[in-house]
Amino acid sequence: MKVKKGFTLVELLIALALVSLIIVTGTNPLLAGVKAHAITIDEFNVQSNTRYVSAKINTIIRDASGVFILHRVDDENLTEEWNYIMLNEDSTKLLEYVWDDVSKTHIPRELIVGINDVTFDLEFKKNNPPDVDKLLEFYLNVKTGGKEREITSELESKNALQVIDRSYMNKGNTLAYRYDARLDEASNAQAVIAMVLDTSGSMAYNMNGNSTTNNSNKRITKMKAEAVRLVESLAKNNNIYISIVPFSSTANNPKEMLKANSNLSTIRNQINGLSADGGTNTGDGIRRGFYKIKYFNEEDENKNKTNKNFMIVLVDGVTTFASVNMVNEQVSTPTYQGSEYILDGHVYKYDTYSSRTVQIDYGDTYNDGTYEYSKYRHRSRDLGETMISGALRTEPFIQNNTEYFYSRTSGSRYYYRSYEHEYRRYIYEYDGVKPGDYVTGDNNIDNNKANDNTYYSNGRYAGNGSNLDPWGTEYVNVIGEMVREYKEGTNEAIKVYVIGFSAVPKDHNSLGDIAMATRGDKVFYEAGDSDALEEIFRAIQMEITDALWHIGGPN
Repeated sequence: MKVKKGFTLVELLIALALVSLIIVTGTNPLLAGVKAHAITIDEFNVQSNTRYVSAKINTIIRDASGVFILHRVDDENLTEEWNYIMLNEDSTKLLEYVWDDVSKTHIPRELIVGINDVTFDLEFKKNNPPDVDKLLEFYLNVKTGGKEREITSELESKNALQVIDRSYMNKGNTLAYRYDARLDEASNAQAVIAMVLDTSGSMAYNMNGNSTTNNSNKRITKMKAEAVRLVESLAKNNNIYISIVPFSSTANNPKEMLKANSNLSTIRNQINGLSADGGTNTGDGIRRGFYKIKYFNEEDENKNKTNKNFMIVLVDGVTTFASVNMVNEQVSTPTYQGSEYILDGHVYKYDTYSSRTVQIDYGDTYNDGTYEYSKYRHRSRDLGETMISGALRTEPFIQNNTEYFYSRTSGSRYYYRSYEHEYRRYIYEYDGVKPGDYVTGDNNIDNNKANDNTYYSNGRYAGNGSNLDPWGTEYVNVIGEMVREYKEGTNEAIKVYVIGFSAVPKDHNSLGDIAMATRGDKVFYEAGDSDALEEIFRAIQMEITDALWHIGGPN
């Protein structure tokens, strides 16, 4: 009889090892195949998705009636009725936000799906102004698995009136578009521009604020060259009107609002004819520019137009003057009102020596309930030293309509300083300019400085003339309020650009005040050289051209 033997432990271990070796050897090719298949699927997903996105963007650019390039950092405050293509905040998703008319919301859709560990870079570019062509370039970069794939394309928008770059010197990472019936032309829209240009004496300096005899180094020369360049660019449009408003101590010579493309030579000559002299009455320049815009809009042929209003304010230094009817207003008191009376809290009493009623209180201030006045003077017209015989008087006294103050003695003769007594009463003065005394109408002012208390019906300019002047700043506020409130809340409100043209930092100390007064914020530009001014003017030119399009445009 045979006895059956089992496997020993050693034999069993050897067998398991052999089986494992066979399995590993057999599965490695299988795993490699699976991995290769996954890589192939990922690559297919990348290629197919990028082709889809490229075709999608190409279709949008070709067929949309409105195309805008924007710079956005998130999906907040999207404009109703506009669609968007943009990245999410961490650039891991490429999204399309489609406007839904039923829910009145934007519905996000992921354009590229099924790719693992992917990041994107997206940029749209418009190399030429919108009035030149409708070409748009876009770049899509896809990064995944340590590899990068980039799609670059340039297309022409066939149906859009214009392709507009509203990224304004930022990266154009968002495309906004919509489909509407296309207008054949934007004949009803026109831009109305007041160019308020500083021609004060410091504009004859170089950019560093130093005197120079080299004309090409002067601020005004550089400013004129860039202003002409801007006007020439704007004049390529058929519906842009420009008024040149130079200002220094006054703005007494504003130019008429002219159609740019048919009056280019005239406007160019107006700019080139500017010269530098005087102070900086910024408020006066803004005042005259405001009325050029206002009167143009009120002309019969423009009332039914869509007027886009702009004001460019270029200054090279702080505001030093204001336009006023009166400064330092005086408050006089009557010379006779009976034996004793009270007027506005001040006591007056009959004086037996002069047979006049004179003020006898000695307050340093006077308040009429609205304004506080300071003591201006209590006597006037020094008559000189006078000898009067008799007893010595050390206290002031009045005799024969003359007021005497003890001066000196010589023996029995006593000498007194004498003043014409008619001016014995106190006169109080408002030290400054009342709001109602700033010039706000559209008129020339007297071309002379006046810091006295005389009233000038047409107005004159007043202020210190060299440093930042509080009256000048307040005047900018008064005129700026008129600009801000003009057709406020409509498409015809005046958009103001404030530019400081100097390489000296202290020269820009008024820019925030001017911007706050005219815009309601502190947004302004600083240009320390011609290149910076050219770049600013180019951005402004693109904004103005953009505004002429028949659709207002997206956020």
